[in-house]
Amino acid sequence: MERINFENNVTKANADTFNTLQDNIENAIDSIETLDIYSTSETRIGTWLGKPLYRKVIETTTPAVSTDGTLVNKSVAVNVDNVDFIYVDKAIVQGGGNYNVSAIISTMSFNNGLRFEVNSTNIVMYCNSTIYGNAPAKVVVEYTKTTD
Repeated sequence: MERINFENNVTKANADTFNTLQDNIENAIDSIETLDIYSTSETRIGTWLGKPLYRKVIETTTPAVSTDGTLVNKSVAVNVDNVDFIYVDKAIVQGGGNYNVSAIISTMSFNNGLRFEVNSTNIVMYCNSTIYGNAPAKVVVEYTKTTD
């Protein structure tokens, strides 16, 4: 975009110039505001390696565990079409005693806990704790699409 220079009347500013400036500012503000949106609907939140990046929150419950230390898993559909690259950004579980826990998303190397994995169609939750079993969970996935 050409810069407006008011010295020596080099560039004349007109209504179109200011309208373009206003549009650019409004678009920039809109793109910043979407970075903090967490919704159960698909939301574009930015760019990942040159492709549009989307976010979606999946509300579910963790798998029920009857005995501590017994590993169980549960799959939940992501319900997103044309996934190219996807990852679990965060998972929050409301465990026993009504407190929220940020769940473990990486390698399972614990005796009582949670793990979340995701592929293009499902989130797979692993749990081996009665405290976190059958508990409300919010899993935040971020992804790109093959169609973009």
